[in-house]
Amino acid sequence: MIATVSKVQCLNDCKRKFYFQYIEKIPVEQTKALKKGSNVHSLLENIENLKEEDTEEFKIALNF
Repeated sequence: MIATVSKVQCLNDCKRKFYFQYIEKIPVEQTKALKKGSNVHSLLENIENLKEEDTEEFKIALNF
């Protein structure tokens, strides 16, 4: 398991929550805010992964 800031913080906050979330991998119900944040991150990753020519077309489509 790779240590991340979120995992260490979760472990420090509540060892039982850490165990269920990262060891047992019990799914956590996502709130609207978590879903929105995940969608924004996915969008940004997709934009970052565009090829140079795709980026130019994207900018044209958005009138940049």
